Amino acid sequence: MKKWLTATNMLILFMTLLYFFVIIFSDVFTYAENFGLCGIEVCDNGFAFYRNITSLFMHWFILHLIANMVGLYFSGNLLEKKTNKIILICSFLIIGILGSIITNFIYPLIDGAYNKDTFAQVGSSIGVFGIIGMCLGYVLIHKGSMKDIKKSHKIILTIYGIFFTYFMNGDNYWTLFAHNTGFVLGFILYIILYYLYLKKKEVEN
Repeated sequence: MKKWLTATNMLILFMTLLYFFVIIFSDVFTYAENFGLCGIEVCDNGFAFYRNITSLFMHWFILHLIANMVGLYFSGNLLEKKTNKIILICSFLIIGILGSIITNFIYPLIDGAYNKDTFAQVGSSIGVFGIIGMCLGYVLIHKGSMKDIKKSHKIILTIYGIFFTYFMNGDNYWTLFAHNTGFVLGFILYIILYYLYLKKKEVEN
C-alpha cells in the first residue's frame, strides 16, 4: 500500500477524479472558459495568472488524460524516488506555469498564422514533459546511472516522449513547441536544483 501512496500517484488520482467530475456535472468547455487559458474571443480574463495553474489539471478528452497520466506515472515516480515529494509537486507546478507563459508569449511571434485570440488550452503536457526533462538531467549528471530502473520503463518514456511530441500531434506545432519548452525547462531546472541543493544532500548521505 505504501508503494502506491506517492505524490505522483495522488496527483494522477486528483486529475482523473477532476476529469470525471467535470464531464459528469458540467463539460470540459465550460471548465476551459472558467479555468483554462483562452483567448479573448473565447472568454474574458483568459490569461489571468491563476489560469496557468488551473489549466494544468484538466484534460479535453479521455485519451488526452490517459496519455498524460501514463507519462506522469513513469517519469513522476522515477523523479520522486530520486528526490522527494515536495520537489516533484513544486517542479510540476513551476514548469507547467512557466512553460505555459513562455509558450503563449513566444509561439504567436513565431507562427504568424496562429490566432491567439481563438484558442482554449487545458492539459498537463508541459508539466509532464518537464518531469521527463528532469529525469534526463538526472541521468546525464550521474553519467547514465539509474541502473535500478527497469529497462521497460526507460523504453516506455522514450517512446512516449517521441510519439506524443512528434507524431501524435500532426500539424499542431503549438503542441510541439509546448512539449519541447516543458522538456527543456525541466532539464534546466534539475541542473540548477542539483547544484544548489541535491548535490549537497548526496554528499551528506
